[in-house]
Amino acid sequence: MSCIITSGIDSTCETARLVGGLNQRVWLVSSMSNSSDGSVFSYTLASGVITDLAFAYQGGLVPFTGVKNSHSAGVEQVPTGDGGNYINNHNVILKVSPSTAEERETLDDLAGWTGAIVVEDRNKRFFVYGYGNGMRLISKAQNFGAVGNTDITYVLTFQGEESGDALQFLDTDYATSLATLLGYEL
Repeated sequence: MSCIITSGIDSTCETARLVGGLNQRVWLVSSMSNSSDGSVFSYTLASGVITDLAFAYQGGLVPFTGVKNSHSAGVEQVPTGDGGNYINNHNVILKVSPSTAEERETLDDLAGWTGAIVVEDRNKRFFVYGYGNGMRLISKAQNFGAVGNTDITYVLTFQGEESGDALQFLDTDYATSLATLLGYEL
């Protein structure tokens, strides 16, 4: 089978000026599933953009604020084998510094968490990773090192498999998008 391409990509001056990197605040979807399929949230999609989120029982977004210029997120499309199918590996790496015992306990609780992650890029756009099948923590690393200038933050690596790229959340003005996300916070 061969897929047909019906349109191209037109790079503009605006897209050439976009900067890389993520804002230091991200949100993890938190919810207790009460549905038969185990889903913890759903979304409304219009023209490839998420326009609304709905959460299962007691759900919402939990903010994680990390070290500036340290988070990363991306998608890598890879073949699944000889069958000709492709998957999109969603990867999010967060760098956080918990300051209380409760925050360190939250990091331990991530071992059993599966869900989506909302990130803000440095162009004031929001993207949702793991929107369909969810992401899970595949690595949590922290080291105090041997010298005073050692990086002692926790590095959290999440991964999930989806059928497409990360989805943009609300393609409106920044203030409206941010206010909507803040309204979902627990």
